Parts: sequence; structure tokens; C-alpha cells
Amino acid sequence: MSFIALRLALIVSPSWGEFLEMAKQSTDELLEHLEEQRDWLRASAERFDQGVVSESKRMASVVRTLLQSEGALLAQLGVRETMPFEDSVGGDVSNAAFSTGIVGMKGVEGGFEYTASLDPISDTCSFDAWWNNMVFKTTQFGGLRRRDIILKLANKDGGSHVDPTLPQAYRAITRENGMDWVVWTADGEALEHPGNPVPWAMRQIAHEVLATLDKYYPQAP
Repeated sequence: MSFIALRLALIVSPSWGEFLEMAKQSTDELLEHLEEQRDWLRASAERFDQGVVSESKRMASVVRTLLQSEGALLAQLGVRETMPFEDSVGGDVSNAAFSTGIVGMKGVEGGFEYTASLDPISDTCSFDAWWNNMVFKTTQFGGLRRRDIILKLANKDGGSHVDPTLPQAYRAITRENGMDWVVWTADGEALEHPGNPVPWAMRQIAHEVLATLDKYYPQAP
């Protein structure tokens, strides 16, 4: 077909304009998306608990879909700014003298390792506080908020995209023990540092999000 014929076809075709029109998704359709996202988040959390630590990146991508920007799924449903978010940290740790933040630690033979508590949560806060409160603190580079963990994992560190550069605070925490945590034995021996705490932080964030959704949008039995 020549360019002129194609142009004429586009002009006279009544379906072309209809094809370009955008139809808003209904609330029922958005709720179907919500159930899909919740199922994916729960499945990734279960795989993480089975030892697949890289699932933290998939969890970050799902939580980003639910919460980031005005196009976020919970924003489209009109509830993100009003629903109470489960807060397992109990506020902002930026002024704490010492805090393991959103992760726990437990001793193992020859060292210690990070954990996600996954305990029932008693505190809630607004979305703005939940999204922006600092949940990791470093000695040199400030800290990380939940949004930093979610968006860096999803947008820069392999969840949905791999960026050639990383913010210094995130790099310090994930690659360089930027939190400067050292655990000593009773004999004065320093235990080996377990590495990157961010995957376990993301697992705990997923726990908070699932608990929030299950209270606000309980699944049908």
C-alpha cells in the first residue's frame, strides 16, 4: 500500500480514532489487578523464605506497582493516602543512637545473619510516614527509607532494571558494610559480617504490605 493510500485509509477509517481512545479501567478491574499483585508478592515472599534471596527484587517491583506515584494501583483505587500502613519499625530511626532498623540479627556458628522478624505488627502510620521514614542508618552516608529500598531494588539493582550506577548510601549498605555493624563474642572476637541486609529489609517490607492489604482488602475465603 502506498503512503497516500495508507493516509487516506487512516483518515476515512472510523475505527482508528476509537483505537486511539483510552478507556479507564473499572474498579472491579483494578481489584483484579490488586489480587494478582498480592498473589505475586506472597509467592515471592514464600520463595524468599525457602532461600531464594533474589526474590527480594521481585517483591520490590510488585510493591512499586502498588505504591509509587499517582499511577500506583492503590492510588488509582483512591485508598493509598487514607489507609493505615503496618509499621514494624515503630517510626523513624534517624535519631537513634543504635538501631538494626527494619531487620533483625541472630547468631549462627561462626558469625551472625540478618533476619526478617515477620511477627504480628501492632503499630500503624500514614502512607507518607511509612514511605519516607528512615529504616536504616549508616555512620557516613545517612540512611535509607523504605522508598529507597523499594525503588533502588526495582529501578536500579535488578528488579525491573539494572542501572550502571548506584547511590552511595545504597552501595555502602549493600556492598560495603556501610552500617559498620560489628558483633563481638564473649571472648572479644569479632564475628564475620553477614553482608547485604537489604534483601531481608525488603522481605520485612513485603510482610508489612501484605499485612496492610489483608486488613484493608481481606481476600475471600
